[in-house]
Amino acid sequence: MLFALVESSLPEELLRVWQRSNSVHNVTTEDAEGATQSKDRLIRLIKFLEGEVQNELRISMAVKDFDLKTSSNTDADKIKSNATDHESANCEKAKGMSLTERRESVRKKHACFNCLKTGHGFKTCRVNLKCAWCKRRHVILMCPEMEKREMASKSIGTERSECSLANFCSDPQVFMQTLRVKLRNDHSEIVIRAIIDTGSQKSYITEEAAARMCYDSIAEQVMSHSLFGGWKSGAVKHKSYIVRLKSLDDSYSCKFVARDQKIICEDIPPVKNGMWSEEVERLNVEITDMDSVGSSISVMIGADIAGKLFTGRRHILKCGLVSLETWLGWTVMGKVPEMESREDATLITTSMFVSNDVTDLWALDVLEGRYEVQLPWLERHPPLNHNRDAAVRRLQLTVKRLKMDGLYEDYSSIFDEWLAEGINEYVPVKEVDSWGHYLPHRHVVKENSTTKIRPVFDVSAKEQGFPSLNECLEKGPNLIELIASVLLRFREGNIGVISDIRKAFLQISIDAKDRDFLRF
Repeated sequence: MLFALVESSLPEELLRVWQRSNSVHNVTTEDAEGATQSKDRLIRLIKFLEGEVQNELRISMAVKDFDLKTSSNTDADKIKSNATDHESANCEKAKGMSLTERRESVRKKHACFNCLKTGHGFKTCRVNLKCAWCKRRHVILMCPEMEKREMASKSIGTERSECSLANFCSDPQVFMQTLRVKLRNDHSEIVIRAIIDTGSQKSYITEEAAARMCYDSIAEQVMSHSLFGGWKSGAVKHKSYIVRLKSLDDSYSCKFVARDQKIICEDIPPVKNGMWSEEVERLNVEITDMDSVGSSISVMIGADIAGKLFTGRRHILKCGLVSLETWLGWTVMGKVPEMESREDATLITTSMFVSNDVTDLWALDVLEGRYEVQLPWLERHPPLNHNRDAAVRRLQLTVKRLKMDGLYEDYSSIFDEWLAEGINEYVPVKEVDSWGHYLPHRHVVKENSTTKIRPVFDVSAKEQGFPSLNECLEKGPNLIELIASVLLRFREGNIGVISDIRKAFLQISIDAKDRDFLRF
């Protein structure tokens, strides 16, 4: 019993050696089972373990002696530690050196480039080791691949901190204080986009804009930028220029010192037309950066200048946006209002009069000849934009193709027919210039169809920074899955009857409140 416990506690490799030693001494398993009650087998195991321990001691002594012979001075092994109590491979000072400095230190000490020990060279080194990084024959301190990785990580870190300068969010649901101004010099002027950022202590101008206006540098300054999230950039050299700005109506001009920067921020969309446009017009507020052609920010006006530009006039719009006046023009800022959610109430009526005719139900369904529905809006969806210009451009391309194909008259007659049947209607004259979302459309030709040419509306059309109408509506159930069951039920009877509803979807009327989203 004791022998079994001792044997089970041995490591697997040692147990294999023990079994092989039994076979060498011609001790079979049957003999071992017969000697369970005797002490012979346990004594042999103890002697075997004693011999193994002695062998391990001899091996460790031999290795230790070998190290002493190859390096007679233990302090000499510490080639980078200045005779401190640690080996060269673990030297913290060496870890702070570059690979070139480490190699030079090893060369001066006449040490081995493999193990960093003195007394022998790399070619005669007998120390068997592998780099944990590249698996080649050297300590990790001398690994060139590790040096490359450290350099790459440093460059990545520098790039990240530099790009984080003036990190603005281009979310169209929040308007930033952007405006269009004139950037000028003694001979010319150009219209640029600027942004007011009171979170920046200094003002900046892009290198491209400064070069275009031929501004002369008045000073150079090395700065370190503290960024969002606690990030700090390295030392960055900036040139300083005297920047001259003027309002679009030439009523005000100013000049101030700004530092150069290659890129101030990512693209920030201008203020788009929306439900707030009419209110802004009534207040006689002219937004300089309204629906402008997208371009990058060329000047950032920081807290050192911004306070002097505000006139103190402001308007809080009904939609929640705030318009602020500066000497350079009006700006709009704040969160873009979302479409207010609609709450539908359903009234269920149960009729207990058996005499009612079934056709009365049909009469209720088709009040005034058509069903009327509202668009299934998503809750808290982002606002749609006034995309009339984009829809007009698409229409011009469609008309051009129709005339080339000789289908213009046929395509136009379809809309005339819809208008006569009351399927569509003209936008009231007084509402033509008001806000609305337009659906671009194009023609589709099918020679083998009952309707050779028909219009197709692009409900997925959208502009940069704004959603499409499809993205603002709930998705309906997938009716394709029901086709199989419909076909099976159709085959149940002996006679099958089918019918086609003429312009089925066009017979459905849209609620008046949603029609401005379906203009074309």
